[in-house]
Amino acid sequence: MMVPAAHGQDGFDPNWYDATRQYVKIGTVEDGIHHLSGENLSELGIAIASIDPATIQIFQNGKEIPVLFEANGVSLQSTDTLRFVGFRNTGDDEDYLY
Repeated sequence: MMVPAAHGQDGFDPNWYDATRQYVKIGTVEDGIHHLSGENLSELGIAIASIDPATIQIFQNGKEIPVLFEANGVSLQSTDTLRFVGFRNTGDDEDYLY
């Protein structure tokens, strides 16, 4: 969800990407509300204790989407949860290839 579609596509803004920040790609296979815990991120090798939940952003096709946080402090804990509405890749953003 955090990898941008092709540059130049209608409505796509590549300016969201900052090469100095760490990104994690979140794949979704179904449309709907998705849950991601601090434990999930920790299992990916991310040092969650150094992350302020308020700084987390989720992007879909280069546009930031809303995230609901259930966090207990100023650093991300394994029991904290992020919820967002995500959509599976339907290939619509690749129409320009065909």
